[in-house]
Amino acid sequence: MSQKVKSNERKIFPMERITVNSAQEMARYLVNSELRGWGDTQEAATHRLSIKYGVKPSLIRRLVYGEVKDMLLSNFAAIANAYQAACARVEANIEHERVAHEHYEIATGMADFVARKKEEEG
Repeated sequence: MSQKVKSNERKIFPMERITVNSAQEMARYLVNSELRGWGDTQEAATHRLSIKYGVKPSLIRRLVYGEVKDMLLSNFAAIANAYQAACARVEANIEHERVAHEHYEIATGMADFVARKKEEEG
């Protein structure tokens, strides 16, 4: 007669490959958007990202260099949250610039066209 043993250990569910690929793309975007130009390194950008968004630098490095075959959901959530925060920051900057230059009709029209805020008439 076998008895079931209850375990307090958490189960680990590996992520699908497509999810890992999307996490890698998000990590690459984050690092590329954080790079400051000549003399800056990916390691420095990764460190700044870890401070800014609370993502482990080792996770970002492993995603950027393609060393991840599967990952925990908590790691994916951390990358996704950082990516969403970075995108929201970019959108806020675009809206700020749009409002700052609102009195220039040509510039506002071009900004609307590029950001696809206005639907094409016609």
